[in-house]
Amino acid sequence: MKWFLLFILVLFFSCGQSNKTSKTSDWELLFNEQNLNNWEVRNGTAEYSIEEKVLVGTAKLNTPNTFLCTKRMYDDFILELELKVDKPLNSGIQIRSNSIPDYQKGRVHGYQVEVDPSQRAFSGGIYDEGRRDWIYPLCENSAGRKGFKNDVWNKYRIEAIGPSIRVWVNGIQTANLRDDLTSEGFIGLQVHDIGKDSSMVGKTVQWRNIKIATNNLEKLQTPDDGKTPEINLVPNQLSEREKKEGYELIFTNTDTIILKEGEPIDFATAENFDLKFDFLIGENPEGGIEYFSNKNGEKCSFQIIDNNSLPQAKQKGDQSLASLKGMIASQNICVPGGDRDFRGLGKWNTGRIIVKNGKIEHWMNGYKMVEKDISELNLNWKKGTHQISIFNTMGIVNFRSIRLRKLSPF
Repeated sequence: MKWFLLFILVLFFSCGQSNKTSKTSDWELLFNEQNLNNWEVRNGTAEYSIEEKVLVGTAKLNTPNTFLCTKRMYDDFILELELKVDKPLNSGIQIRSNSIPDYQKGRVHGYQVEVDPSQRAFSGGIYDEGRRDWIYPLCENSAGRKGFKNDVWNKYRIEAIGPSIRVWVNGIQTANLRDDLTSEGFIGLQVHDIGKDSSMVGKTVQWRNIKIATNNLEKLQTPDDGKTPEINLVPNQLSEREKKEGYELIFTNTDTIILKEGEPIDFATAENFDLKFDFLIGENPEGGIEYFSNKNGEKCSFQIIDNNSLPQAKQKGDQSLASLKGMIASQNICVPGGDRDFRGLGKWNTGRIIVKNGKIEHWMNGYKMVEKDISELNLNWKKGTHQISIFNTMGIVNFRSIRLRKLSPF
Protein backbone atom coordinates (compact mmCIF):
# COMPACT_ATOMS: atom_id res chain seq x y z
CA MET A 1 0.00 0.00 0.00
CA LYS A 2 2.85 2.40 0.86
CA TRP A 3 4.45 1.76 -2.53
CA PHE A 4 1.10 2.36 -4.23
CA LEU A 5 0.61 5.67 -2.43
CA LEU A 6 4.16 6.71 -3.31
CA PHE A 7 3.51 5.88 -6.96
CA ILE A 8 0.34 8.00 -6.94
CA LEU A 9 2.20 10.94 -5.40
CA VAL A 10 5.01 10.74 -7.96
CA LEU A 11 2.49 10.49 -10.81
CA PHE A 12 0.55 13.50 -9.46
CA PHE A 13 3.70 15.58 -9.07
CA SER A 14 4.91 14.66 -12.57
CA CYS A 15 1.58 15.57 -14.14
CA GLY A 16 1.55 18.84 -12.24
CA GLN A 17 5.02 19.66 -13.49
CA SER A 18 4.07 18.68 -17.03
CA ASN A 19 1.03 20.98 -17.02
CA LYS A 20 3.04 23.84 -15.59
CA THR A 21 5.66 23.47 -18.32
CA SER A 22 3.09 23.33 -21.08
CA LYS A 23 1.49 26.55 -19.89
CA THR A 24 4.72 28.52 -19.54
CA SER A 25 7.07 27.09 -22.19
CA ASP A 26 5.84 29.55 -24.83
CA TRP A 27 6.93 32.47 -22.64
CA GLU A 28 10.31 33.83 -21.60
CA LEU A 29 11.24 36.49 -19.10
CA LEU A 30 12.25 39.75 -20.77
CA PHE A 31 13.48 41.15 -17.44
CA ASN A 32 15.32 38.56 -15.33
CA GLU A 33 14.82 40.53 -12.07
CA GLN A 34 18.57 40.45 -11.35
CA ASN A 35 20.40 42.68 -13.85
CA LEU A 36 19.98 44.74 -17.03
CA ASN A 37 22.57 42.95 -19.15
CA ASN A 38 20.14 42.52 -22.05
CA TRP A 39 19.03 46.16 -21.99
CA GLU A 40 20.56 49.53 -22.88
CA VAL A 41 19.61 53.16 -22.11
CA ARG A 42 18.93 55.46 -25.06
CA ASN A 43 18.45 59.21 -25.61
CA GLY A 44 18.19 60.48 -22.00
CA THR A 45 19.86 60.15 -18.61
CA ALA A 46 17.00 59.16 -16.31
CA GLU A 47 18.05 56.36 -13.99
CA TYR A 48 16.93 52.73 -13.95
CA SER A 49 17.47 50.41 -10.99
CA ILE A 50 16.29 47.08 -9.60
CA GLU A 51 14.60 47.04 -6.21
CA GLU A 52 13.30 43.75 -4.83
CA LYS A 53 12.85 42.23 -8.32
CA VAL A 54 11.06 45.36 -9.55
CA LEU A 55 12.50 47.53 -12.34
CA VAL A 56 12.32 51.20 -11.35
CA GLY A 57 12.76 54.23 -13.63
CA THR A 58 13.27 57.58 -11.89
CA ALA A 59 12.56 61.00 -13.42
CA LYS A 60 15.40 63.50 -13.67
CA LEU A 61 15.68 67.21 -14.47
CA ASN A 62 16.86 68.58 -17.81
CA THR A 63 16.98 65.38 -19.84
CA PRO A 64 14.93 64.33 -22.85
CA ASN A 65 12.73 61.23 -22.82
CA THR A 66 14.78 58.27 -21.65
CA PHE A 67 14.25 54.71 -22.85
CA LEU A 68 15.53 51.43 -21.45
CA CYS A 69 15.60 49.25 -24.59
CA THR A 70 16.14 45.59 -25.31
CA LYS A 71 19.30 44.79 -27.21
CA ARG A 72 17.35 42.22 -29.19
CA MET A 73 14.97 43.19 -32.00
CA TYR A 74 11.47 41.71 -32.19
CA ASP A 75 8.94 41.42 -35.00
CA ASP A 76 5.84 39.39 -34.03
CA PHE A 77 5.24 38.82 -30.33
CA ILE A 78 2.88 38.94 -27.37
CA LEU A 79 4.14 40.97 -24.43
CA GLU A 80 2.75 41.01 -20.90
CA LEU A 81 3.88 43.14 -17.97
CA GLU A 82 2.67 44.97 -14.89
CA LEU A 83 3.43 48.62 -14.19
CA LYS A 84 2.72 51.37 -11.72
CA VAL A 85 3.41 55.08 -12.21
CA ASP A 86 3.63 58.07 -9.86
CA LYS A 87 1.12 60.52 -11.29
CA PRO A 88 1.31 62.91 -13.06
CA LEU A 89 4.41 61.32 -14.61
CA ASN A 90 3.68 60.05 -18.13
CA SER A 91 5.27 56.92 -19.57
CA GLY A 92 4.99 54.39 -22.35
CA ILE A 93 6.09 51.02 -23.73
CA GLN A 94 7.97 51.20 -27.03
CA ILE A 95 7.45 48.31 -29.45
CA ARG A 96 8.91 47.73 -32.91
CA SER A 97 10.99 50.85 -32.30
CA ASN A 98 14.36 51.93 -33.63
CA SER A 99 17.23 54.35 -33.05
CA ILE A 100 19.47 55.00 -36.03
CA PRO A 101 22.08 57.74 -36.53
CA ASP A 102 20.55 59.20 -39.69
CA TYR A 103 17.08 59.64 -38.17
CA GLN A 104 16.98 62.74 -35.94
CA LYS A 105 20.45 61.93 -34.56
CA GLY A 106 19.44 58.59 -33.11
CA ARG A 107 16.11 59.60 -31.62
CA VAL A 108 14.03 56.62 -30.49
CA HIS A 109 11.03 56.37 -32.79
CA GLY A 110 8.22 53.90 -33.28
CA TYR A 111 5.03 52.61 -31.73
CA GLN A 112 4.46 53.55 -28.09
CA VAL A 113 1.73 51.98 -25.96
CA GLU A 114 0.69 54.86 -23.71
CA VAL A 115 0.75 55.12 -19.92
CA ASP A 116 -1.38 58.17 -19.16
CA PRO A 117 -2.47 58.81 -15.55
CA SER A 118 -4.08 62.18 -16.45
CA GLN A 119 -7.79 62.91 -16.81
CA ARG A 120 -7.41 62.42 -20.57
CA ALA A 121 -7.11 58.68 -19.79
CA PHE A 122 -5.43 57.51 -23.00
CA SER A 123 -3.57 54.65 -21.29
CA GLY A 124 -3.34 51.71 -23.68
CA GLY A 125 -3.70 53.94 -26.73
CA ILE A 126 -0.95 53.99 -29.36
CA TYR A 127 1.33 56.98 -29.98
CA ASP A 128 3.92 57.04 -32.75
CA GLU A 129 6.98 58.39 -30.93
CA GLY A 130 9.14 60.68 -33.06
CA ARG A 131 6.98 60.27 -36.20
CA ARG A 132 3.20 60.72 -36.53
CA ASP A 133 2.20 61.36 -32.88
CA TRP A 134 -1.19 59.83 -31.96
CA ILE A 135 -2.35 57.05 -34.28
CA TYR A 136 -4.81 55.35 -31.91
CA PRO A 137 -6.16 57.86 -29.38
CA LEU A 138 -9.04 56.47 -27.35
CA CYS A 139 -11.71 58.82 -28.70
CA GLU A 140 -13.66 56.05 -30.44
CA ASN A 141 -13.10 53.62 -27.59
CA SER A 142 -14.59 55.17 -24.46
CA ALA A 143 -14.70 51.77 -22.74
CA GLY A 144 -10.92 51.49 -23.15
CA ARG A 145 -10.38 54.69 -21.16
CA LYS A 146 -11.65 52.87 -18.05
CA GLY A 147 -8.97 50.18 -18.11
CA PHE A 148 -6.06 51.93 -16.36
CA LYS A 149 -6.16 52.65 -12.61
CA ASN A 150 -3.95 55.14 -10.78
CA ASP A 151 -1.85 54.22 -7.73
CA VAL A 152 -2.04 50.45 -8.32
CA TRP A 153 -0.32 47.85 -10.45
CA ASN A 154 -1.81 47.65 -13.96
CA LYS A 155 -1.46 44.64 -16.26
CA TYR A 156 -0.74 45.33 -19.94
CA ARG A 157 -1.01 42.79 -22.75
CA ILE A 158 0.28 43.77 -26.21
CA GLU A 159 -0.22 41.56 -29.25
CA ALA A 160 1.82 42.64 -32.28
CA ILE A 161 1.28 40.13 -35.08
CA GLY A 162 1.76 41.20 -38.69
CA PRO A 163 0.15 44.61 -39.24
CA SER A 164 -2.15 44.10 -36.24
CA ILE A 165 -1.32 45.77 -32.92
CA ARG A 166 -3.84 45.21 -30.13
CA VAL A 167 -3.62 46.22 -26.47
CA TRP A 168 -5.41 45.29 -23.26
CA VAL A 169 -5.12 47.07 -19.89
CA ASN A 170 -6.41 45.11 -16.90
CA GLY A 171 -8.34 42.87 -19.25
CA ILE A 172 -10.07 45.73 -21.12
CA GLN A 173 -9.13 46.10 -24.78
CA THR A 174 -7.86 49.62 -25.40
CA ALA A 175 -6.42 49.58 -28.92
CA ASN A 176 -7.06 47.79 -32.21
CA LEU A 177 -4.68 49.16 -34.83
CA ARG A 178 -3.59 47.99 -38.26
CA ASP A 179 -0.41 49.62 -39.55
CA ASP A 180 2.55 48.42 -41.60
CA LEU A 181 5.04 51.28 -41.30
CA THR A 182 7.48 49.27 -39.14
CA SER A 183 7.54 45.49 -38.73
CA GLU A 184 10.53 45.04 -36.40
CA GLY A 185 12.37 46.84 -33.62
CA PHE A 186 13.31 46.84 -29.96
CA ILE A 187 11.06 47.05 -26.91
CA GLY A 188 11.63 50.02 -24.63
CA LEU A 189 10.43 51.32 -21.27
CA GLN A 190 10.09 55.10 -21.07
CA VAL A 191 10.75 57.61 -18.34
CA HIS A 192 9.22 60.80 -19.69
CA ASP A 193 10.96 64.15 -19.90
CA ILE A 194 10.03 66.46 -16.98
CA GLY A 195 11.92 69.51 -18.24
CA LYS A 196 12.79 71.87 -15.39
CA ASP A 197 9.86 70.93 -13.15
CA SER A 198 11.56 70.25 -9.82
CA SER A 199 8.28 68.97 -8.33
CA MET A 200 8.57 65.91 -10.60
CA VAL A 201 12.08 64.94 -9.51
CA GLY A 202 12.10 61.45 -8.01
CA LYS A 203 8.76 60.38 -9.53
CA THR A 204 8.99 56.79 -10.68
CA VAL A 205 7.64 54.25 -13.11
CA GLN A 206 7.86 50.64 -11.94
CA TRP A 207 7.66 47.46 -13.99
CA ARG A 208 7.51 43.80 -12.99
CA ASN A 209 6.66 40.35 -14.38
CA ILE A 210 7.80 41.31 -17.89
CA LYS A 211 7.47 38.32 -20.21
CA ILE A 212 7.27 37.76 -23.96
CA ALA A 213 6.15 35.05 -26.35
CA THR A 214 7.47 34.81 -29.91
CA ASN A 215 6.37 31.28 -30.82
CA ASN A 216 2.94 29.67 -31.17
CA LEU A 217 1.35 33.11 -31.43
CA GLU A 218 -1.64 31.81 -33.35
CA LYS A 219 -2.49 29.64 -30.34
CA LEU A 220 -1.84 32.39 -27.79
CA GLN A 221 -3.46 35.38 -29.48
CA THR A 222 -6.82 36.69 -28.28
CA PRO A 223 -9.78 36.18 -30.64
CA ASP A 224 -11.22 39.40 -32.07
CA ASP A 225 -14.54 40.10 -30.36
CA GLY A 226 -15.56 42.50 -33.14
CA LYS A 227 -16.37 45.26 -30.63
CA THR A 228 -13.26 47.40 -30.12
CA PRO A 229 -13.13 50.03 -32.92
CA GLU A 230 -10.45 49.36 -35.49
CA ILE A 231 -8.23 52.03 -37.03
CA ASN A 232 -6.71 50.80 -40.28
CA LEU A 233 -3.68 52.79 -41.49
CA VAL A 234 -2.48 50.24 -44.08
CA PRO A 235 -2.71 52.24 -47.34
CA ASN A 236 -5.32 51.27 -49.93
CA GLN A 237 -6.27 48.03 -48.24
CA LEU A 238 -9.45 46.84 -46.57
CA SER A 239 -9.06 44.85 -43.37
CA GLU A 240 -11.12 41.73 -42.73
CA ARG A 241 -13.16 43.73 -40.22
CA GLU A 242 -13.89 46.44 -42.81
CA LYS A 243 -14.94 43.85 -45.37
CA LYS A 244 -17.38 42.30 -42.89
CA GLU A 245 -18.75 45.75 -42.02
CA GLY A 246 -19.44 46.52 -45.69
CA TYR A 247 -16.75 49.06 -46.61
CA GLU A 248 -15.83 49.43 -50.28
CA LEU A 249 -12.39 50.60 -51.42
CA ILE A 250 -12.73 53.42 -53.98
CA PHE A 251 -10.15 54.13 -56.74
CA THR A 252 -8.54 50.70 -56.64
CA ASN A 253 -6.53 51.40 -59.80
CA THR A 254 -4.18 53.95 -58.23
CA ASP A 255 -2.18 54.34 -55.01
CA THR A 256 -2.59 58.12 -54.77
CA ILE A 257 -5.25 60.39 -56.28
CA ILE A 258 -3.52 63.62 -57.33
CA LEU A 259 -6.20 66.24 -57.95
CA LYS A 260 -5.88 68.99 -60.50
CA GLU A 261 -7.07 72.41 -59.41
CA GLY A 262 -10.70 73.10 -60.24
CA GLU A 263 -11.50 69.56 -61.40
CA PRO A 264 -13.57 67.73 -58.76
CA ILE A 265 -14.08 63.97 -59.01
CA ASP A 266 -17.50 62.51 -58.22
CA PHE A 267 -17.11 58.99 -56.88
CA ALA A 268 -20.32 57.90 -55.12
CA THR A 269 -23.87 58.76 -54.15
CA ALA A 270 -25.27 58.06 -50.71
CA GLU A 271 -27.71 59.35 -48.12
CA ASN A 272 -26.31 57.82 -44.93
CA PHE A 273 -22.66 56.80 -45.02
CA ASP A 274 -19.35 56.33 -43.24
CA LEU A 275 -16.43 57.60 -45.34
CA LYS A 276 -12.77 57.14 -44.36
CA PHE A 277 -9.88 58.65 -46.30
CA ASP A 278 -6.24 59.74 -46.12
CA PHE A 279 -5.18 63.18 -47.34
CA LEU A 280 -1.87 64.96 -47.88
CA ILE A 281 -1.43 68.68 -48.53
CA GLY A 282 1.37 71.03 -49.53
CA GLU A 283 1.76 74.74 -48.82
CA ASN A 284 -1.25 77.06 -49.24
CA PRO A 285 -3.73 74.39 -50.33
CA GLU A 286 -7.50 74.30 -50.27
CA GLY A 287 -9.71 71.35 -51.08
CA GLY A 288 -11.83 68.76 -49.39
CA ILE A 289 -14.77 66.41 -49.73
CA GLU A 290 -18.21 67.67 -50.72
CA TYR A 291 -21.48 65.94 -49.92
CA PHE A 292 -25.17 66.87 -49.53
CA SER A 293 -25.47 69.30 -52.41
CA ASN A 294 -28.84 70.66 -53.57
CA LYS A 295 -30.26 72.55 -56.56
CA ASN A 296 -29.44 75.89 -54.90
CA GLY A 297 -25.76 75.06 -54.94
CA GLU A 298 -25.55 74.56 -51.18
CA LYS A 299 -23.03 71.91 -50.16
CA CYS A 300 -21.55 70.36 -47.06
CA SER A 301 -17.77 70.14 -47.21
CA PHE A 302 -15.04 68.62 -45.08
CA GLN A 303 -12.53 71.47 -45.33
CA ILE A 304 -8.91 70.56 -46.08
CA ILE A 305 -6.61 73.55 -45.71
CA ASP A 306 -3.31 74.57 -44.15
CA ASN A 307 -4.53 76.23 -40.97
CA ASN A 308 -1.34 78.27 -40.69
CA SER A 309 -2.13 79.94 -44.00
CA LEU A 310 -5.32 81.41 -42.53
CA PRO A 311 -5.42 84.73 -40.68
CA GLN A 312 -5.17 84.24 -36.91
CA ALA A 313 -8.83 85.13 -36.39
CA LYS A 314 -9.98 82.41 -38.82
CA GLN A 315 -7.78 79.56 -37.60
CA LYS A 316 -10.49 78.47 -35.19
CA GLY A 317 -13.42 79.44 -37.38
CA ASP A 318 -15.67 77.68 -39.86
CA GLN A 319 -13.03 77.79 -42.60
CA SER A 320 -10.52 75.85 -40.51
CA LEU A 321 -9.09 72.39 -41.12
CA ALA A 322 -11.68 69.59 -40.73
CA SER A 323 -14.50 72.12 -40.30
CA LEU A 324 -17.92 71.85 -41.90
CA LYS A 325 -16.88 74.58 -44.31
CA GLY A 326 -18.68 77.88 -43.83
CA MET A 327 -20.99 76.43 -41.18
CA ILE A 328 -19.35 74.75 -38.17
CA ALA A 329 -15.82 75.30 -36.84
CA SER A 330 -13.72 72.25 -36.03
CA GLN A 331 -12.46 71.61 -32.52
CA ASN A 332 -11.10 68.71 -30.53
CA ILE A 333 -14.32 67.35 -29.04
CA CYS A 334 -12.61 64.30 -27.54
CA VAL A 335 -10.08 66.36 -25.53
CA PRO A 336 -11.71 69.77 -24.90
CA GLY A 337 -9.15 72.51 -25.40
CA GLY A 338 -6.76 70.08 -27.08
CA ASP A 339 -5.06 70.65 -30.42
CA ARG A 340 -6.34 69.32 -33.73
CA ASP A 341 -3.25 67.06 -33.91
CA PHE A 342 -2.65 67.69 -37.61
CA ARG A 343 0.46 65.72 -38.60
CA GLY A 344 1.81 68.40 -40.89
CA LEU A 345 2.31 69.37 -44.52
CA GLY A 346 3.62 66.64 -46.78
CA LYS A 347 2.43 63.93 -44.39
CA TRP A 348 -0.58 61.66 -44.62
CA ASN A 349 -3.46 62.48 -42.30
CA THR A 350 -6.70 60.55 -41.85
CA GLY A 351 -10.19 61.97 -42.22
CA ARG A 352 -13.65 60.57 -41.68
CA ILE A 353 -17.21 61.73 -42.36
CA ILE A 354 -20.19 59.96 -40.76
CA VAL A 355 -23.75 60.87 -41.73
CA LYS A 356 -26.26 58.84 -39.74
CA ASN A 357 -29.58 59.31 -37.96
CA GLY A 358 -29.79 62.97 -38.91
CA LYS A 359 -26.31 63.84 -37.62
CA ILE A 360 -23.01 64.79 -39.23
CA GLU A 361 -19.61 63.97 -37.73
CA HIS A 362 -16.15 64.97 -38.94
CA TRP A 363 -13.09 63.12 -37.60
CA MET A 364 -9.38 63.70 -38.14
CA ASN A 365 -6.50 61.49 -37.00
CA GLY A 366 -8.77 59.64 -34.59
CA TYR A 367 -10.32 62.76 -32.99
CA LYS A 368 -13.92 63.89 -33.43
CA MET A 369 -13.83 67.47 -34.73
CA VAL A 370 -17.46 68.28 -35.69
CA GLU A 371 -20.81 66.96 -34.48
CA LYS A 372 -24.05 68.57 -35.64
CA ASP A 373 -27.70 67.80 -36.31
CA ILE A 374 -28.50 68.27 -39.99
CA SER A 375 -31.79 69.94 -39.07
CA GLU A 376 -29.86 72.80 -37.44
CA LEU A 377 -27.92 73.71 -40.60
CA ASN A 378 -30.80 75.50 -42.33
CA LEU A 379 -30.02 73.83 -45.63
CA ASN A 380 -32.61 73.55 -48.37
CA TRP A 381 -31.93 69.83 -48.30
CA LYS A 382 -34.17 66.81 -48.79
CA LYS A 383 -33.75 63.16 -47.97
CA GLY A 384 -32.37 61.03 -50.74
CA THR A 385 -29.04 60.11 -52.26
CA HIS A 386 -26.52 62.89 -52.77
CA GLN A 387 -23.27 63.15 -54.69
CA ILE A 388 -19.95 62.74 -52.86
CA SER A 389 -16.90 64.38 -54.48
CA ILE A 390 -13.26 65.14 -53.79
CA PHE A 391 -12.03 68.56 -54.94
CA ASN A 392 -9.03 70.86 -55.03
CA THR A 393 -9.31 74.61 -55.56
CA MET A 394 -5.62 75.44 -55.08
CA GLY A 395 -2.25 73.94 -54.20
CA ILE A 396 -1.50 70.27 -53.58
CA VAL A 397 -4.36 68.16 -52.21
CA ASN A 398 -3.87 64.40 -52.60
CA PHE A 399 -6.00 61.48 -51.43
CA ARG A 400 -5.65 57.74 -50.93
CA SER A 401 -7.35 54.87 -49.04
CA ILE A 402 -10.89 56.15 -49.68
CA ARG A 403 -13.24 53.62 -48.06
CA LEU A 404 -17.02 54.00 -48.14
CA ARG A 405 -19.71 52.17 -46.22
CA LYS A 406 -23.32 52.99 -47.05
CA LEU A 407 -25.51 52.93 -43.95
CA SER A 408 -29.17 52.12 -43.43
CA PRO A 409 -31.74 54.93 -44.00
CA PHE A 410 -32.84 57.26 -41.22
